[in-house]
Amino acid sequence: KQQATIEFYERTLLKRVELSEYLGHDRESQRIRENIWAAKHGNRILGDAISEYLNIVELLAAATLLEIFDIDTMKRIARGRILAIAENYGEWIAYRRELFDSPELYIEIEHLAQRFQ
Repeated sequence: KQQATIEFYERTLLKRVELSEYLGHDRESQRIRENIWAAKHGNRILGDAISEYLNIVELLAAATLLEIFDIDTMKRIARGRILAIAENYGEWIAYRRELFDSPELYIEIEHLAQRFQ
């Protein structure tokens, strides 16, 4: 379980590196706010990159909360990152929920962040 957790997390990091050209770092709150603004105002490339990234993190969060992945291992290796994602992408999450009338979109990210606080 711990090995599977680390392996999947490693894949999310590789995807993050691939998307870093567009997204920057998870803790770069100003850049993320600017990206969200641009995506909401027509920059489809940024919008797609943000959504693709959050979809991967949502899968990671759900698998962790369902105990498919080891929560203690995830907390040790990704606590700060999960908290930063939940906080810095909160505006995008709220926007997409309203846009698609989907109040539970990305809820697992929020639940995992709450669990890690």
